[in-house]
Amino acid sequence: MAVAKLIKLFIASHKSDSEAFLKRIQRTSAVEVKPYSEKPESSTLPIDTGRENQLKVKKALDILNSYKDKELKKLAAKAGKMVIRRSEYEKILENNNLDDIADSIIDLDSEAASLAHRITEAGPKIHQLKIWSCYRQDISDLGKKEKYTIKLGHIKSGRTDFNLILEELNKNHISAQQLSEEGDIVYVILAYHNDHAGEAQEYISGLSFEEAELTSYEGTIEKNIETLNKNIEYYRSRRLKIVEEIGDLSEKHERALTIYLDYLDNNLEIEEALNLGYSTDSVSFYTAWIKEKDRDRIFAIAGSFSFVRIDEIEPEEGESIPVALENRSLFRPFEVVINLYGIPRYFEIDPTPFVSLFFAIFFGLCLTDAGYGIIL
Repeated sequence: MAVAKLIKLFIASHKSDSEAFLKRIQRTSAVEVKPYSEKPESSTLPIDTGRENQLKVKKALDILNSYKDKELKKLAAKAGKMVIRRSEYEKILENNNLDDIADSIIDLDSEAASLAHRITEAGPKIHQLKIWSCYRQDISDLGKKEKYTIKLGHIKSGRTDFNLILEELNKNHISAQQLSEEGDIVYVILAYHNDHAGEAQEYISGLSFEEAELTSYEGTIEKNIETLNKNIEYYRSRRLKIVEEIGDLSEKHERALTIYLDYLDNNLEIEEALNLGYSTDSVSFYTAWIKEKDRDRIFAIAGSFSFVRIDEIEPEEGESIPVALENRSLFRPFEVVINLYGIPRYFEIDPTPFVSLFFAIFFGLCLTDAGYGIIL
């Protein structure tokens, strides 16, 4: 007839056993079970797996998934969880080249991305060169030479007659040749002697003249366009081969990489759980308060689970200990009254036996008074 004596347990369990084990002990005499939020004393890891490998394999699988068509992705989403035998699982983990395969996938994807970028860059370059296709000479002839300077560009004439612009250019010691015309934009070659460079440049700067940006090219415009088109053709061909290679790697190794990633994920979760002290998808930590008399029974239950470990630990300093009342069957119904008005603290006396006596007396008196009232 007192507050039951309790002991505190530390529980570590794998996700496959956690729910079943907790239900078993809650059906016994467990007073309180809650997640463990502090760092476990032991930080010994069962294996040595790095986050770098995990991120690499995950990236490789994401790449494989990105190269699948939409229909295959839909089928994969409907397939559900992967079922694997233990023997296959162990065989895959013995494969030492999975990290190298992941590296190969990442390298191929990086090359494919680089090729796609080059194809994208080549388009505007071809467009730019086609604008100046009216110029048939070697691009290296343009620019400042020993005695003269030649500029390729276009002038926006507006409503001004271009012949008048030519006259003004000649007056400022600038020779001009019209190559083509589109609306009010005239494509020209300007040339002047370097002795008149200052005067010529000052006049040109006052015109609506825009010089062609061709300094990175050599040879003729036509030759450069031809080279760029050949490059694009090669880039596209090489990228198609890379896509095929990635498809072959997906077919041969995606399943193994998926299982390997699951292995890395689980072990990293265990590592984090042990080092940081919180529940993960693989490992859970709990504390439980049980009655001392039920200790052997709880340990026996834990022994029937393959992935559950429990240990008796000391309460933390200043920790609030839960209270469980322990009374004979005669007084047990009156625990409801105690729970209603407030249970005693762990080290206080259980008032249930005293309450049971006086509660029955006063309840009888009240009930009797009610009977008198009804009769009257």
